[in-house]
Amino acid sequence: MTQFGAEFFRHSPEMLCVADFNGHFVELNAPWTATLGYSIEELLKLPFFDLVHPNDILKTKDEYYKFVGGEDHKTTNFINRFRHKNGNYRWLQWSASSDKNEKKIFCIVRDVTEERREINVLLEAQEVTQVGSWEIDLSTGDLFWSKMTHKIHETDPLTYHPKLEDGINFFNFEGRDILEGKIKNLMESGNSYDLELPFITAKGKKTWVRCVGRASMYDNVVLRAYGTIEDIGLKKKEKSLYELIIENGNYGTWDWDLETNQVHFNDRWCSLVGLDVTKVKHDLATWDALAHPDDKIVAYKDIEDHLEGKTPYYRNVHRMKHADGHWVWILDQGKVVETRDGKPVRFSGTHTDITYVKELENERGLLNDRFKLVLAAIKFGVWEWNIKTNALVWDESMYELFDVSPNDFSGDYTAWEKTVHPDDKELVAAALEASIVDGIDFDTSFRIILKNGHIRHIAAKGYVERDSNGKGLRFSGINWDITKNVEQERIFETILNNIPIMITFYNHKGDIEWINPHWTEVLGWSLDDMKKVKEMAINLFATEREQQEAIHFMMEAPPEWREFTLIKKNGEFAHTTWTNVRLEDGQIIGIGQDIGEKRMQEELIKDQQARMISSAKLSSLGEMASGIAHEINNPLAIIKGKAYQILKRLENGEVNVDFLSKEVSKIEQNSLRIVKIIKGLRTFSRHGEADPFKAVAFKSILDDVLELCYERFKYQGVELKVSGDLNTEIRCQETQLAQVVLNLINNAHDAVVDTPKPWVHVHADNDGETLRITVTDSGPGISEEIAQKIMQPFFTTKEVGMGTGLGLSISKGIVEIHGGRLFLDRNCPNTRFVIDLPLLK
Repeated sequence: MTQFGAEFFRHSPEMLCVADFNGHFVELNAPWTATLGYSIEELLKLPFFDLVHPNDILKTKDEYYKFVGGEDHKTTNFINRFRHKNGNYRWLQWSASSDKNEKKIFCIVRDVTEERREINVLLEAQEVTQVGSWEIDLSTGDLFWSKMTHKIHETDPLTYHPKLEDGINFFNFEGRDILEGKIKNLMESGNSYDLELPFITAKGKKTWVRCVGRASMYDNVVLRAYGTIEDIGLKKKEKSLYELIIENGNYGTWDWDLETNQVHFNDRWCSLVGLDVTKVKHDLATWDALAHPDDKIVAYKDIEDHLEGKTPYYRNVHRMKHADGHWVWILDQGKVVETRDGKPVRFSGTHTDITYVKELENERGLLNDRFKLVLAAIKFGVWEWNIKTNALVWDESMYELFDVSPNDFSGDYTAWEKTVHPDDKELVAAALEASIVDGIDFDTSFRIILKNGHIRHIAAKGYVERDSNGKGLRFSGINWDITKNVEQERIFETILNNIPIMITFYNHKGDIEWINPHWTEVLGWSLDDMKKVKEMAINLFATEREQQEAIHFMMEAPPEWREFTLIKKNGEFAHTTWTNVRLEDGQIIGIGQDIGEKRMQEELIKDQQARMISSAKLSSLGEMASGIAHEINNPLAIIKGKAYQILKRLENGEVNVDFLSKEVSKIEQNSLRIVKIIKGLRTFSRHGEADPFKAVAFKSILDDVLELCYERFKYQGVELKVSGDLNTEIRCQETQLAQVVLNLINNAHDAVVDTPKPWVHVHADNDGETLRITVTDSGPGISEEIAQKIMQPFFTTKEVGMGTGLGLSISKGIVEIHGGRLFLDRNCPNTRFVIDLPLLK
């Protein structure tokens, strides 16, 4: 491992390791200790299978044997559990590859324990709701079923792997045709569906299911098809029973479309008021014309309260005029059954003739009020508090909910208050008072302490019955257990507040509504800061161009990771990467990471690479020093000799213009040669990384190189040959590419200088797509052992002090930056290095 590689391995925030083929770690970095609690020394002593969870041993060994046998193996998403020093297990995700020659496995490992916990929470939610999920792999047609989906189908998730056609075959012929059409429409046009269809499980059980399909689209193309399935067989039976009760119980039904104001009345409703079903007009005006003028105001007020969400259901008692002229007392009950964008669009209910009951009762509607409350809240605890006497009446569900025996409950407000958590008593008392005194809706939650000391979270809603003066008489309401919901919310809140990722909620206007603590840690801005200034969220982006990109990214672009520069509160810039999730209600969740440290590391790497390149170039020039000195001394000797001859002629009075002209011309030629050599030295010693790419003939580059090499080769008896398509143009950084060619020629010279009849041959070939440059020497080739390492940084075959080991490694990097490749031709009987560069298009 290079010095740089070792430093990267040691300082990487990721879990990195190297394992051998004998089941032991051989190298680990510090994050392993932070994740598993063991010291590096402890982990190196243990066979790593000793740390694997017993249930994961077999699959881990299967994956391990793929690395140690056969061809090189890679994995990018293998997950198992490793034991922490405290005895718990952490979920780890492995990305690994093997090297058969070194018999090593190189791994990058992520701790995904928290992600797995989130998945488990979602799976538990499916268990609670009894709704399964599915997703179609659009490339293969495979179906992914959740555990609950397999349960509904009565199939084994370990052995049954469904295709799309298999999933459709669970429906009868009529249902298959309907579902196939809907799925085809979903996958072609993205149109969602919501169907109720007859269904037969794998074990032959007949039932009904609700099938929901959705699609994620981008640019009119379906990217993802997914949905849910729910066994509604029992609900179907309940619905049939309900319809039977309606039919035999003489209930009139109404179904009100709030958008069109059309109201559908059934036959029984028409007979309640003596109307001909074939002539009745199905709209609100029909009911309005029949309702008693004295009762309509209250009825409309009750309807309005329910439509505005002030009451959990609608209930009203009023009179309607029969066709023969008498008044019929009607118990009118209903509920909003459909909403769109949070607004009610469909309101349904029943009319019951209670004239006989009204004639028997002295108190108007009392019995029916209580009956309606019990009917609406049958799955909840029902209570009633007499405000004047302080008496409290509970149904059986309330005693179960509060874990209290009727024998131990005194039936007054004080007895109930004793069950409330001390920290919540003032909160609930204030909510009750606000409802009684100010008429504010009673809708709150609080904690109670059970007999065993456990805490239970309770939701409560209620309404106050008042006398003619508006004074509260009775307070009635319902309670239900919301402990699981609160615990799940707390889990998600803990995750969001502690995860080292920036999370932001935007409203449909693009304003920030919520940020997690890590967001403030990175950028310095608080949520209050963001809400004080209009459009602050978009102004965080460093440039106007990034602001425009961010708007498109949040509102239109598909979810993907994209880099943005944001302005911190202290004025500094934060380099970040973001993705987003758009919700159906227009809100957007932004998920971001601070990559400033990563950028710094990248810049440090670039700087170190530049230093190494500079060092290698200077070293290379140093190795050439003797040759360059000779290269300059020869023309200097000629200049000196010619100058001496001219002076002697002048001293002797011999002035021959032709002779002087020829001698001065030779002095000028040798001076120009020295200038070229000095220019070459300057070129090869400077940095060329920032030079622009431009079209250059390869011959121009090679001529500059040969100016520095020619005399050295001649002086040391090494034949230098050049051939091929030298005038071919390539797009390159001229200085950088010249340094590569110089390095290869110098290496060839050094390899054969002390051998009999040494030679080096530079050749260029053009096949219309690529310029191939070969540097071949008279050496017998390179051994297999050295060939495997020759491109590695700091590897050299030269004597100590004669080479840095960076030349080929750096040259390879420069060629790859040019879109080409540098490699050793192992098929050549001599030593040959090849450069392939793409030609200009």
